[in-house]
Amino acid sequence: MEGKVIELHEVIQEAPDWAKPIAELVEWSLNYDYKTGTPYWAFLDIIGYSDEEYGEKLNPEHFSLDYASADAFADSLKLWAIRPDDVYDFITKVQYAD
Repeated sequence: MEGKVIELHEVIQEAPDWAKPIAELVEWSLNYDYKTGTPYWAFLDIIGYSDEEYGEKLNPEHFSLDYASADAFADSLKLWAIRPDDVYDFITKVQYAD
């Protein structure tokens, strides 16, 4: 992505209404130790984004969701099912944010 560098918190705060569940999942995942995996990475792994963009899964093999992140995770999957291109574009913004 070229142009202005966007901060991650800006991408999260300025997410369009339809993308709020994904933004919530990203924000919640900031509380996790990336070495043990995150709910957001699980989302990227399941929809195939991580394999397509990075050639591998991001989360460790035995990562499991906790109950607190399950709702935003499920809502994010529903969004992906009905707006896959929009979700992919939003994820790319998140991934390239500083």
